[in-house]
Amino acid sequence: MEDQIKRALEIYSEQKLIGRWLTAHYGIGPVIASGLMAHIDIHKAKTAGAIWRFGGMDPTSKWERGEKRPWNAGLKTLFWKVGQSFMKFSGRPACVYGHEYVRRKRMEVARNEKGFNAERAAQILTEKNFKKTTEAYKAYSIGKLPPAHVDAQARRYAVKIFISHVHYVWRFIELKKVPRDPYAIGKMDHQTFIPPQNIDMIPGLAKAMRKAGHI
Repeated sequence: MEDQIKRALEIYSEQKLIGRWLTAHYGIGPVIASGLMAHIDIHKAKTAGAIWRFGGMDPTSKWERGEKRPWNAGLKTLFWKVGQSFMKFSGRPACVYGHEYVRRKRMEVARNEKGFNAERAAQILTEKNFKKTTEAYKAYSIGKLPPAHVDAQARRYAVKIFISHVHYVWRFIELKKVPRDPYAIGKMDHQTFIPPQNIDMIPGLAKAMRKAGHI
């Protein structure tokens, strides 16, 4: 039955251009691609940030008691799986977003060691109760984030880059124009635009990107 479901998802993802583009990325298979296609309404998502928030990746979005969950639980789980995939295949030359994960993790580790997360660590200690014998408490109490927290930050960053590219390409496929202000310019710690992968698969995209000055 699992094989039949997987095959059905392969067919579903292969039927649309965005699905074929998604599965062309190392680490993204038909199951993840189909999930993204099912959960995201690209016509409603005017920015990549809208997709991040819908998938629970906006740190300012809080789920208060008695309120409706402000994100889609299924998409949030899917984003976590995408991050795990990039981490798992980060050593493979073809896994571009895995390389983004590695690069970001190096930076996050260096920042953590220099004490840049002291304020955040102190805040977390006031918000949550940790046993003093845990590694997490030991790290937060000296103004640092524990290794698992740092790794999660790096994975989320790689996922955000990937989703910004998904938004960029998918909006072009549907609307025939590239987003005016890509998130990877200035807003993701990059001074220049990181172009999406496999743009030659999308008719007219490379031309539109050159016209917009994105490549």
